[in-house]
Amino acid sequence: MLNGSSVIMVGHMTSYFMYVFIADVLFLISIQNSKNTVMEIVD
Repeated sequence: MLNGSSVIMVGHMTSYFMYVFIADVLFLISIQNSKNTVMEIVD
């Protein structure tokens, strides 16, 4: 019983961290894109 619930918890944690990691990557990509557009506007 305890083993199964701990496996489910680990699964939830890993999927949560994967979601946060993907969100961070998308956020950084959008920041890079906005910086590039700002540089183009300045140029």
